[in-house]
Amino acid sequence: MSEDNVWVPGSGCLPCPLSANIDLGKNQPGSTINPFPGFANLKTGYFSIPMGTWYLPIQRSHFYNEDTIVGEIEITDKEKFVFILQHEYAHQLLHETAPKQMIRMLAMEAWEALATVTHDHDKDTEGWQQLQTCNNLIKLLTESIGLVEEVYTTWYGIEKSRPFIPADQLDRIKKQCLKVQTKKFGVEFSRLYKELEKACERAGSYPILLLSYFAQGWLDSEQTPIGMLLLRERSEEHAIKRLENGLEILKSLALSRDEAENLPVDYWVQLFIQHLPDFSRFDESIKRLESIYTNHTVNRQHWWVASGMADFNPILGAILYEQASGKLEITVCEPDISEISELDNTEPLSDKLRNAYNQNRTLVIIQPRREEVGFCFLLSEDNNKNIPSAYMLGDLSSSDRKQQWNIVGRALINGTTSLTFFEGLRQQVERRFGLRCPLQALQKGGCCGFREKLVRLWEVGKKATEKSGIPPERWEEPTCQHNPHGHD
Repeated sequence: MSEDNVWVPGSGCLPCPLSANIDLGKNQPGSTINPFPGFANLKTGYFSIPMGTWYLPIQRSHFYNEDTIVGEIEITDKEKFVFILQHEYAHQLLHETAPKQMIRMLAMEAWEALATVTHDHDKDTEGWQQLQTCNNLIKLLTESIGLVEEVYTTWYGIEKSRPFIPADQLDRIKKQCLKVQTKKFGVEFSRLYKELEKACERAGSYPILLLSYFAQGWLDSEQTPIGMLLLRERSEEHAIKRLENGLEILKSLALSRDEAENLPVDYWVQLFIQHLPDFSRFDESIKRLESIYTNHTVNRQHWWVASGMADFNPILGAILYEQASGKLEITVCEPDISEISELDNTEPLSDKLRNAYNQNRTLVIIQPRREEVGFCFLLSEDNNKNIPSAYMLGDLSSSDRKQQWNIVGRALINGTTSLTFFEGLRQQVERRFGLRCPLQALQKGGCCGFREKLVRLWEVGKKATEKSGIPPERWEEPTCQHNPHGHD
């Protein structure tokens, strides 16, 4: 499998088909244990469904101030990076489809199972089995939506990049994306992509987004989330069929794209209700799922409190990540320093841009939208190890933001740290490739304080895999930065 094609569906992460020209040196993925194996190819972008956030291939990232991260990309990667940004943002537009909400609910149960393994010796076997069940279901659901999701996000990335990328370069990017996606999903991808392009010529972009939501499936009012977990083949076939049927309707319209773009939303809703079976239940389904998801989130938070582990509750972080989805403003700088004059009235950032440009690189500036909080994963070059690491932008201590998130600062910070910790471990267990602390890049040479939990998970996993007769691909005793041999 080529590097561009690396996909770990059980992680709930969706990769971009395009990679940047990052030199990872001797620290290629696989030479050390990646604490987030869902971000398998560190040279491309990813969207994590369980965390509701993205990984971007930006190097040398550091905080310029509380609300700003400054990183670098190669100048030759500028056009590729624009496409990666648009592609990953498209995943956020499809953030609340039924399968994705189910994946998040299953991830919450998986984090509980991990906590059971690491905290309760009497129930560690039960917790391990629950973790395997949740991971298997997440894998099936992610695989079931992968093709229809990637058809839309690849098309969106190309369309939204047109104002920023010369036509000949964009054509090369498109050909490379189709080659990679067709290798991953088969010829069905290329066929659906072409049909989507034809439909867009008649209908514009909004009905394509609406169809992509509908194609992924919905929740019948009499069904529970688990009742919707179908076999991957059947679910994927249904998703493809729903998308095909909708595209045929759009292609038959006697409209120009300009005319279609000016039509009200209700026109498209009524058109699909008239011609697509079950579309009339779609809106009801979304509301029903929102209620189920909210109740599930509340109940799962009660579990952490009742278990005496409220301080380790990762769901607080998941709530914040989800609400912060898409709240980042990202600027790729040109060599002209006037682009950053409004951000920085002093010389250091301008000098940094000049220095980067002299080394054939340019700056990427990441900020949350006004009065918002944003999250992303970037490449941390900690101790010469390339590691995906979580970054939070924005001050949660201000009174406005406390009120906005309806929770007081420290518990929320703990929640985001716990989310990073538990989701990283969940991915490592699913990948059967571990064990490394997902917080290692944040500790700056110190210890996260979770070493005992890591060792416990490693021991239970080692025992369980030996009993099953299915050895993990790599399962090493975790090391701590303060003690590289893994022993107190």
